[in-house]
Amino acid sequence: MALALLVGECEGVLQPPLFHARMAEHWRSSETATRGTTMQVKAVGARYLVRLEPGEDAIESLKRFADSTRIAFAAVRAIGTFERVTLGYYDLDTQTYQTQEFDEPVEVLNLTGNIARGEDDERMVHAHVTVGRPDYSTLGGHLVEAVVGPTLEVVIEPGPVTVRRRHDDETGLALWDLESVETFSI
Repeated sequence: MALALLVGECEGVLQPPLFHARMAEHWRSSETATRGTTMQVKAVGARYLVRLEPGEDAIESLKRFADSTRIAFAAVRAIGTFERVTLGYYDLDTQTYQTQEFDEPVEVLNLTGNIARGEDDERMVHAHVTVGRPDYSTLGGHLVEAVVGPTLEVVIEPGPVTVRRRHDDETGLALWDLESVETFSI
């Protein structure tokens, strides 16, 4: 069953925790992981196990998954491979990201990040990554863009909150606005 069909069966006016509980129950009742033409998804307890497939855009796929499951906040971690990756380093003086593309296969040694809502209410995936090269050297930084190699194995842990990001004039970054956190109960 494709992810879109599965989500379509659960659409409605559910608050996020109830929605996630129903999604998780639906996926737990399946004998196998959900398999569409791209990512595979399995709900395990309060977590989602997501396997991205070769050629998928890592950030866009995670954003699409968060949109389809209505995640308002989640912690994200992953390991796997990228065919190519663009990393960023934030220059506080210029308030811009310096980016560099690495058009080579790399191992994802660690990807850590979160999903939150932007000022426009769109979901934002914010992640940092450390990748390894065949010569055992490493690169790291803000994950700007990446194309998945053979796989990217992702653990997504939604929380019963909505966290929004707001532009901070001092840094130029969209930072968590912890004053506006909305909590939900199950």
